[in-house]
Order: sequence, then C-alpha cells, then structure tokens
Amino acid sequence: MKKVFTLALISLISFNSISQSEWEYETTKNGVKVYTGPKEGSKHKQCKAIVEINTTIDEFCRYITNPENYISHSSRIKLLKTLKKGTTSAYYYLAINVPMFSDRDGVYYVEQKSKSATKAKVEIKAKPTMLEDQKGFVRVKISHTIYNVEKTDNGIKMTMFMHADPGGSVPGWVANMFLVDSPLEICAAIKNDLETKSY
Repeated sequence: MKKVFTLALISLISFNSISQSEWEYETTKNGVKVYTGPKEGSKHKQCKAIVEINTTIDEFCRYITNPENYISHSSRIKLLKTLKKGTTSAYYYLAINVPMFSDRDGVYYVEQKSKSATKAKVEIKAKPTMLEDQKGFVRVKISHTIYNVEKTDNGIKMTMFMHADPGGSVPGWVANMFLVDSPLEICAAIKNDLETKSY
C-alpha cells in the first residue's frame, strides 16, 4: 500500500501528471501550440508547448545542450555565458530584462537525460547557489524545463514543459502574463534555428 501511495505521489507532482482537462489551451502561433495549467504549491502556473520540427533527434540534442544557441530564444536576453561544458551537459549564466521590474538572472544546468533512435529527454534546472548574486539582478531560484522529443515521419515532435518562479516582488498574475509569450518565442526560435541551421 505504501508503494502504491509513493508512486501516486510521484505521478501527481510530475509535469506529465496534469490531466488533459487541467491543461488549458491558450494559442497557436508559428506552429507552436501553448497550454497552461496549475502547479501544485506555486502561485505561478506552468506551461506546455508543442511544435513539430524538421530535424533529427541527434541534431536537436546537440543544439539544446549548447547554451550558446539560446541567444535567439528571447529578445530580452542581456547576457548569456557558458560556465562549464560537458559532452551532453552544461552550466550557464543567463540575465534577462524584465520590463517595469528588476532584471532577473540565474545559473542553470542543462543535461541530456536520455536518448535513443526514437526519443530523447533534456532537462534544465536552476542552480541559484553556484554563482554569487550579481548586483542589479534578482536571482531566479526556481526554474525547471523539460524537453521531450520523439521521432516522426517528418522530423521530430518537441514537447516543452516549463515552470519558473521569477522571485522578488513580481506578482503571480504579472509573471503569468509572460507564460504564453515566453514558450512561443523559445519554441519558434528553436524550430527556426534547427530548420535553417542558422545557429
């Protein structure tokens, strides 16, 4: 009985555990479908974005585990720097502009968790204590992104799950305003970069 309860709890807190009825469809733009849903224990929602890309699983993994490629992912990026690079992982520093509020920064770890001929999983997590706080920025302490990709007849299908708490004094409703725009921008940039090989 204890084992069953533990498995149920793990399922409940995972990104994939939200039932289809809880994911609310928001919009589709540039081939990217975005959904939002509640995140247990947080005032900030989480999002799910889905897009099909004409590329391979190998190419996607090489691309997404190199943080230098993220510069195209947002027009609000002020500074992007790789701190440590491995074969399938990296630590990087990212600073972004937040209109009307203090700018945010963070240290993140991207890692290829698994890869096969038909699917792959890459995860990005905030590592706030790896680097001392920088003057003029509010450090992002909670951020978690998962990329699940699967092979299709025309390339890959990428599903991105993302949840973050920007910290500081930004109200939940303000942060949630960016919840749709951010995944749209990121996923469209990934699709464009991989299909045009412009990175």
